[in-house]
Amino acid sequence: MRDLSWLFAHHPPSERDRCFQFRGIRFCRRCTVLYPFTVLVLILQFTSLRFSPFVRPWIFLSALPATLEFMLERLDLIAYSPRRVLGVTMLLAVALGTGFAEYLRNPFSLPFWAMVFTCGIPATLTALFREWVDARTRF
Repeated sequence: MRDLSWLFAHHPPSERDRCFQFRGIRFCRRCTVLYPFTVLVLILQFTSLRFSPFVRPWIFLSALPATLEFMLERLDLIAYSPRRVLGVTMLLAVALGTGFAEYLRNPFSLPFWAMVFTCGIPATLTALFREWVDARTRF
């Protein structure tokens, strides 16, 4: 059977510790938790569980621990920890699921875009910086 790990684990061989293996296929730990739980929270937001309008803006703060953990780990300021990643990723899933529901209701939602600018953009820039540093050290 062909190795299908590339479908589920985007990490290079040097970062295989960030994955778990099931039936010979590697899966990214963070993504395996993040995507299903985000979709679950999103579905719940539209079907049964609706956070009060007063609580919703505070829920977006639950994205901050995952953002900080990701940035500090990518910058080698903290060591990778599977348990910590799973914990902050669950909080992130609540923020993302709620945020996507908010966006689908109102594409101009201030709490959603605040989360994008305060968490998404810094994390993306950190990841790009790390890739740039890694590319420079390879040559």
